[in-house]
Amino acid sequence: MIRRGSTPTYTVTISSSDPSVSVATIIAAIEDIFITFEQEGVSEITKHGDDLTWGDDSVSFYLTQQDTLSFEEGSIEIQIRVALPNDMAMGTDIAADTVGRVLYEEVI
Repeated sequence: MIRRGSTPTYTVTISSSDPSVSVATIIAAIEDIFITFEQEGVSEITKHGDDLTWGDDSVSFYLTQQDTLSFEEGSIEIQIRVALPNDMAMGTDIAADTVGRVLYEEVI
C-alpha cells in the first residue's frame, strides 16, 4: 500500500534470465528506465533519469510527499519501461497497488 503523504523508497532488482549474460552487461545497455504510476487512465507520476539511483544490480527511487499526495485513495497501476540501444524498449507487466488515505493532507 502507498500511503498518501508518505515518501516510500522503491528498489528494483535487475537480474538475467540468461546465465551467459551478466547483470553488469544488462545495466550497461540500459539507456533509461521509466517508472510510471497511473490512476484512472491518467499518468500521474513518472520517475526516470536523475530521479534514479543505480546500484550494482538494482535501481532505486523514491516518491515525494507531493507525489503521493497527488494520488487519490483507491487503486493505482505501476509499470516499468526500459529504453535500450537502437530504439529498442521493453516493459514489465502492469502491477496494481492501493493508495491509502491520510488524515492530514498537507506536506509536513
